[in-house]
Parts: sequence; C-alpha cells; structure tokens
Amino acid sequence: MILLNKKTAKDIDKYLIEDIGYTIDLLVEQAGCAVANSVEKFLLSSNNYLKYREINIFAGKGNNGLDAFACARILNSKNYPVNIWEVNDNDNKMEEVSLQKKLCTVSGIHISNAENFLVDSNQLIIDGIFGVSFNPDRRLSDYYTAVFAKINKSSMLGGYIFSIDIPSGIDPDTGNIFDFSIRANRTVTFIFPKTGIISYPG
Repeated sequence: MILLNKKTAKDIDKYLIEDIGYTIDLLVEQAGCAVANSVEKFLLSSNNYLKYREINIFAGKGNNGLDAFACARILNSKNYPVNIWEVNDNDNKMEEVSLQKKLCTVSGIHISNAENFLVDSNQLIIDGIFGVSFNPDRRLSDYYTAVFAKINKSSMLGGYIFSIDIPSGIDPDTGNIFDFSIRANRTVTFIFPKTGIISYPG
C-alpha cells in the first residue's frame, strides 16, 4: 500500500498546480465532490437519512476548510440540509477560503462560528478543520479544544463523523493522537491514504 506523509502530500499538490496546470479551485472542487459523494452514499444506505436529518460541516481556515466549504455547497445543491460551522478564532483565513465562504453564503447556506454549535444526539458531522498541515507541536487554543470536544461528544451521543483527508488532530506522519483529536467514524482521503491514519493509534 502506498502511503503519503505530510511532505509528500504537499509536494504532490504543488506538482499538480505548478507542473500539470491544475488550479486550486479545481482541486478543491474535486475534493469536495469526493466527500459529498461519500456522504450521500452513506445517507442513502440503510435509510440513514432518516436518522441524520441534517449535515453539520466544520470548516477550518486552511486547505481542509476549502474542501469543507466546497462539500457543503455541493450537498446543498442536492437539497441536503446543511449547516456550516466556521472554525476560526480570529479573522485570518486564506483568500480562497473567503471566496468559498461567499459562494456558500450566496447559496443560502447557514454559516455560524463553531463556538455556537450545540451538541445533540444523532448528528452527522463532517470534520474539515485540519488536514495534513496539522502541526502536532503547536499548542491549540482553548477555542479549538472546546470545538473538538463538542464534536467528539456528539459522536458519543450517536453521531457519525466523516473526516476530510485525515481526522483533525492526528499527527499525519506518525499517527500519534491527542486528547482533543477527532474520533472519526470514516475518513475520505485523497490520492493515497496518509501515514497517520494507517499507523497506530491514528
């Protein structure tokens, strides 16, 4: 099995954009479609759409967040009830994230800060907070750990969590996890699996 570490995954993205001619928007759209299709397949399987009445998408302020916003827009276009919870404790975000957010707003999708998310039973969640860029040496603020705790609590109450590329808070190279790491039920990864989701305990 081919596995990708953080550096190789970033190098592939760089190669696709600089050498092959892909745009960031195209890569994001493909990733968003892949996640949306996986979620839709899950909802249509065993009538899961009867249990999970709405989709809560947590979007970070980097590349993983880009994919999350795109996924939300695509699911919304298929008439699935979608809420976006923006995970950002300041106003800093990629320019492309601002554009994706604007597209979602124009589409009529409800967007709120993740700190306002209320935990309930049987919630379907898509984790698009951190991807392979997660730095395990970085100390997360109380804001982030509180949001992560809400997502994991939802899982314990019958929720189902999809993660984009790799569950947020897992070391993409070693698989090391932390108290706050997202406990995903399913991960939709791109190109090849990341080392961190194959290596124990990730």
